[in-house]
Amino acid sequence: MRILLVEDEEVDFKLIHSILSKEGHEVIGAHSAVEAMEILKAARPMPHLILMDLLLPWMNGVTFVHLLKNTSNLSSIPVVAITAHVDHFFKDASMQAGFADFLVKPVSRRLLLRANCSSCWKGSIIDRISESGLDGNVKSCGAQSPRF
Repeated sequence: MRILLVEDEEVDFKLIHSILSKEGHEVIGAHSAVEAMEILKAARPMPHLILMDLLLPWMNGVTFVHLLKNTSNLSSIPVVAITAHVDHFFKDASMQAGFADFLVKPVSRRLLLRANCSSCWKGSIIDRISESGLDGNVKSCGAQSPRF
């Protein structure tokens, strides 16, 4: 599966990239939301999933998701928030913005590979997308992006 990883902290970036790559996923890296949007504009084929830190330079993750969900050819890509902020404000704001799931750093290998989205899928986002054989069109497996 193609995964766009958006993380500005180099240690976290390398750790998550390594975990996903060792599992056989194609990981595309960006260190800011602005860089991620540029990658998405040029990406062919599109990533199946975006893993994104919430607090990024120049544009935060919530603003990025708002832009993504309002861009027709990108709106179906699920985005999972990865952050060190554990309070309910960040989680609620993320989920209301359109994130598919919310993971707290440090992210374990098990949690990263089993990212659950209880509001739109049963089970792992990664497993669901991998099993469907989709090429970036998550909605065709019956999953819908959460709408609040």
